[in-house]
Amino acid sequence: MKKVYFFLCICVLALATILLATDPNHLPSFWLIVPFILLFCVLWGGSTILLRKSGLTKFRSMRLGLVIAGLPVGLLLLQSIGQLTFRDIGTILAFFGLAYFYVSRATIKPEE
Repeated sequence: MKKVYFFLCICVLALATILLATDPNHLPSFWLIVPFILLFCVLWGGSTILLRKSGLTKFRSMRLGLVIAGLPVGLLLLQSIGQLTFRDIGTILAFFGLAYFYVSRATIKPEE
């Protein structure tokens, strides 16, 4: 669990540094994607920690954390390129609703 806290702190510091110290107009294209990746990592780590504290197993909390972190980052990505409409929001909510249902019902088979 200490690794997750350390990873989360590193991601938060890197995200804050990138957002406060750079100008998007003067960055290469690659650096415009990095804040979204870091935000996803922060949301995934934070939701995983909260789900673990609520009593879920490690694998289930990591899976649900992926779904929980993917929704706001996906919406933010669409908004940043100017493609977010009510129809897109409905489609993404339906997709993540199905993903949540699938992940919550999935079982882990032991490896042989």
